[in-house]
Amino acid sequence: MEPIKSSWVVEPTVPKEVRADYAIVAAQHVRAQEPLLLAGFTFGVPCAMLMGESLPVLLRFGLPTAIFVLCLLGVVFRPRLPTTEREATRSLTMATARTGGIIALGSVWSILSWQGADEATRFGFPFFMALGVIVTGYAFAKVRRLAGACLIVGILPIATVVLVQGNLVEKACGAAMVVAAVFLFIMASNNRRFLVELLEKRQALHQLSRCDSLTGLPNRRAFLDDAYELGRTADHLRLILLDLDRFKAINDSYGHEMGDRVLCAVSRIIEKFALPGVAVARVGGEEFALVGRIDDLSAVAGLHLLTTLRQADMPHGTRVTASIGMASGPLKSDDDWKLLYSLADQALYEAKAEGRDCAVAGATEEYPDELGDMPRRQARDGRAA
Repeated sequence: MEPIKSSWVVEPTVPKEVRADYAIVAAQHVRAQEPLLLAGFTFGVPCAMLMGESLPVLLRFGLPTAIFVLCLLGVVFRPRLPTTEREATRSLTMATARTGGIIALGSVWSILSWQGADEATRFGFPFFMALGVIVTGYAFAKVRRLAGACLIVGILPIATVVLVQGNLVEKACGAAMVVAAVFLFIMASNNRRFLVELLEKRQALHQLSRCDSLTGLPNRRAFLDDAYELGRTADHLRLILLDLDRFKAINDSYGHEMGDRVLCAVSRIIEKFALPGVAVARVGGEEFALVGRIDDLSAVAGLHLLTTLRQADMPHGTRVTASIGMASGPLKSDDDWKLLYSLADQALYEAKAEGRDCAVAGATEEYPDELGDMPRRQARDGRAA
């Protein structure tokens, strides 16, 4: 996934592991809520015009009309549903600018109208505006900074002017606005925390679904995802399938618990080959796989893996060997994967048939020289072919 671009809307206090998901969920939430709010402001503009009979034309019709046009544009030109980090960040930033601008313009209209209206009707303007801002803050409560920005731009200027210049009743209402805004911001903070916790739990479950519970390596599902991701950025990949030789004999002689310990020990060795550009996994009982770009995962790496396994100390006290099948090719589609896996699996079968403890390159391996001039394009490290 692309790294998320800096945006003050996506707070740095959101854990890095879920920041991308947070941005997408928050942006989708705002996209769903914003049109309803803008529609509410749009239909509220005629009411604002009716309230300002004693106001100058600019205040009664000019600013409300500008707000009406901005809201209408926001309703008509809706951004598409964000599905990536980049789209989510852009969507949140635009929503902040659009909604914040409308609220700021509404605050100016509210303050000027309150100051220019007669005593009997003037408080209707700040009350009308504050009500809209509070509803907006509530709707955006999952995005704390966006909700906070709406409250600050919409409530603080109005409440400040009313508290300084208003009569006793107006000052009391202004204080109530501030209290409501504070409590709403606290609620937005709690909503944000609950959302982050939910995303963290969802990610933890997702990781568990991609992880082999015994060895801790990625499982087949995760391996396929990683392989396709690598295939999108490389013309050719190399797939290495590794199957432990006579593993059933270990279970029969030492018990399944010892067999599990051997699998874990082998996993730690294979894990060391997970360099940048290389994915590893346990894809079956005693079968493991590696896939990587041609330049990152050479055929020689398969021979090195054989040697490392053969020389490693194992929990049951005897050595472990493996058979390896390799193949290379493009991975752009499901058919590519089926062919690549079939070739590597066939090579693995040949390695077993040739006596095990060896590596065999698939029939269409494009880099056979990396295995040397061994017969049948086969290599045995330190053994006769």
